[in-house]
Amino acid sequence: MSRIMVVEPEAAQGPQRAYFDRVLDEVGYVSGTKRLLLVDPQVGPPAVQLYNYLCLRPESPLSRLQREMLAAVVYGIVGAKPCLSTHCEALRRLTGDADLGPDFAARWPDYPIDGATRSLLRYARRLTEAPDQIGDADIEGLHAAGWDDPAVYEATALVGLFNFIGRLEAASGLPMDTIPADANLPEARPDGRAAAPVS
Repeated sequence: MSRIMVVEPEAAQGPQRAYFDRVLDEVGYVSGTKRLLLVDPQVGPPAVQLYNYLCLRPESPLSRLQREMLAAVVYGIVGAKPCLSTHCEALRRLTGDADLGPDFAARWPDYPIDGATRSLLRYARRLTEAPDQIGDADIEGLHAAGWDDPAVYEATALVGLFNFIGRLEAASGLPMDTIPADANLPEARPDGRAAAPVS
């Protein structure tokens, strides 16, 4: 049971039912995230469109894996269990590391990653935990690690989006999603092709 409103798949009707059916067909399960975003048709479609653009498009300055690591760190910090399920599963599939789980959000500093990615994750943690303390030194650190202004802007937008979705999920109290082994996760595909838009 959710603490805030969600759309229950068995109760979905009309456009919501059609969307759930399409997601089930394309992905193989309906995430807690989609159940939350479908509550309000003025919130869900724009949020999914922004997510698909920032997180799933192939031509981002951040790699598919870097975006998944950012997601896992942010969602782990804010306690967004459905999203954390998805992005940790994507990390496992992209890296082949079966041990990557929800604790990646806390143990990433010990994970073998390159300096540029490490700087992104430090920034994501700081922006999520202490946004009022972000200063010139944070951005200069990203530049020093090799990130240009468009990449810094996009990373910031991603962290902001993950915080928005993640805080909805944290308030919902929804548990970790059970992701079928054969789920077709766009987050785990190198091209990141988006799933069905909310309509």
